[in-house]
Amino acid sequence: MVYYDILSEKIFKELTENSRLPEAKIAKKLKCAPKTVKNRIKRLDVDYVLELDKKKLGLTNEYFIFIKLKSDIPRQEIQNYINKKDIIQFAALTKGDFDLFLYVLTKDNNEYDDFEFDLRLKFEEYIKNFNSTYVLKSYFGFFPISKEIILKSKEIHSPKKEILAILAENSRTSIKDIATKLKISSPLAKYHVDSILKSKYVKKSTVILKPKNSAIIFGFLQHTNLKDYNKIMKPHMKDWFKYLKNFVYQGRVVGNYDYFEMYSFKDLSVFFEGFEKDLEEVINKCFKKRIIAIVGPILKGKLNINPARSEKELAIPKI
Repeated sequence: MVYYDILSEKIFKELTENSRLPEAKIAKKLKCAPKTVKNRIKRLDVDYVLELDKKKLGLTNEYFIFIKLKSDIPRQEIQNYINKKDIIQFAALTKGDFDLFLYVLTKDNNEYDDFEFDLRLKFEEYIKNFNSTYVLKSYFGFFPISKEIILKSKEIHSPKKEILAILAENSRTSIKDIATKLKISSPLAKYHVDSILKSKYVKKSTVILKPKNSAIIFGFLQHTNLKDYNKIMKPHMKDWFKYLKNFVYQGRVVGNYDYFEMYSFKDLSVFFEGFEKDLEEVINKCFKKRIIAIVGPILKGKLNINPARSEKELAIPKI
C-alpha cells in the first residue's frame, strides 16, 4: 500500500467516493484552502476510473485465466496478442504457482469459448497447465473496464458511449476537455456527463491507487473443511482482521477453485512472515488447495488496490 499524510488520506477518501468532486468542495469539507487540495491531488499517485455495471453494458461473463508455462513466451509476442484482444481487461506476468494471469469479459459463453480455443492454440507450445474460473460474484474490489470494450457495447449509444469511454480512462476529465474531444458544446457535454454518472451503467466514479509501490499477490483457494470452518476460524479472527487493509479483492468463482483473492502489501516479507504465518492453521485446515503468485509486469489494464474498508466486506462466516 501507499501511505500518505493525514490530509492527503482524507482527500483520497473523498475522491474514492466521488472522483469528480471539485477541489473547492473538498476544501470546504476538510476546512483547508482549495490551493492546498489542488496541490495534494497532484501529488497523489492514483488513477481516476469508473466502477461500472458490466452486465448493464452487455458483458455478462467474467473469467480469470491463470497459466503455468513450460517456457517463456516472447514478451513482444504475448504483448501483441493481448493488445489485439478487446475482451482482455487485465493481463500480467506473475511469479509463483502460475506465470500468466488474465481477466476476461465477454458477452456470452460462446465468445469466451472461441477466445480460449484461440489462446490455447496460439501458445500451445509454451503452455504447461491452463486453468480458468468463472466469476460468480465479487464481494469487494473490481477490475476497471477498458474504453475499447465500452465502445463495442450495443447497450449504450453515441455520444454517451464515447463520453463513458473517456471517463473510464480518466473519470476526472473536465467538461471542457470532453467537449473539445467530441466537438460539442460544454453545456451539452455537461448534460451528457451528468446523465451518464446517474445512469444504470455507473456504480461509482472513483479513484484507485497505482500498484507500483506495492507487492501484489493473487490467490486461488479451494475449500475442504466447511463443516469445521467456524470452529477453526474463531481463534484466528483477530489475526484475520489485522490484515483487513491488505485485502483488495475477493470473489466467488466456479471451476477448480472456490475463491479468488488479491492482497496488497508494503513488501513481500510482511506477506510471508506475517500473513502466512498468522493464518497458517486456517490455510492448512480449511483449504484443500491454494495457489498464489506475485504480480510482475502488467501487460494491460489497471489494478484496483484500494483496501477492504469493513469486516462485513470479507466473505467469512459469522461467528
